[in-house]
Amino acid sequence: MTCQSMSGLVAGGMGGRLQMLAAQVAEEVAARLPKREKGTWEQMRNLADGYLRNAGVFKPGDIIMWKQGMKNADVPEYGEPVAVLEVKPGGRGGQSGDPCSVHFDEPLDIRVGVIMPSGAMQAFWFDSRRFEWYMGDSEPIPTTTSGCGVDAECAPEEKVEPIA
Repeated sequence: MTCQSMSGLVAGGMGGRLQMLAAQVAEEVAARLPKREKGTWEQMRNLADGYLRNAGVFKPGDIIMWKQGMKNADVPEYGEPVAVLEVKPGGRGGQSGDPCSVHFDEPLDIRVGVIMPSGAMQAFWFDSRRFEWYMGDSEPIPTTTSGCGVDAECAPEEKVEPIA
């Protein structure tokens, strides 16, 4: 049940009984969940800063991975390299029409290719703010520099070669 439909039931006159039932369910669920430590101000500040770093800088051909603490989908795994296939400035808007969803109105602005267990590539839309350049075993590997992308017109000394 979505929070929209619950609020409709509350407004429709079933408020007291529904609220009591919801509180009981919430208590039962909370009792079964492992207790988590509350985040600190510093952790929150670091996550917020990380969320905004690299926003909108990726180009098709870039190899990227999840930022630590930003994974909100089953694939790819943390540390797994994926290729940027397409960029849509402004994004496509979240897939969920439910304002209570964590994906509601999320700007899905990059399409990435993920290699699935079968070996086939599958394309997914994500919020670019959740990603950073792939580090591999060494330094980040951006395939774009000075605003020049794989398909962009650049001065000869700035031309970036696509990754083979």
